[in-house]
Amino acid sequence: MELYGLARVTLNPQLKIKKIDVQYKPDEFLEVLHNLRPAQDLAQGKSIIGPGAGCPFVQQQQQQKQQQQQHEQPGDGPCSLS
Repeated sequence: MELYGLARVTLNPQLKIKKIDVQYKPDEFLEVLHNLRPAQDLAQGKSIIGPGAGCPFVQQQQQQKQQQQQHEQPGDGPCSLS
């Protein structure tokens, strides 16, 4: 099961954490633990962020990987015998 939330971090001039404010929905997490709702409802932060939720960095990496795979032709990889 995944637990998503948002955090706001305040840093000092030396870039050390001074304060962290974490926001999440504990009621939804507990509902899943008690089998009152499916864990899929909370997947990729949908319940807190909304549809299309998820980590933008991970989504970007996945899209780049898919694009690279689409542009590679059979035999063009590093192990090709041509």
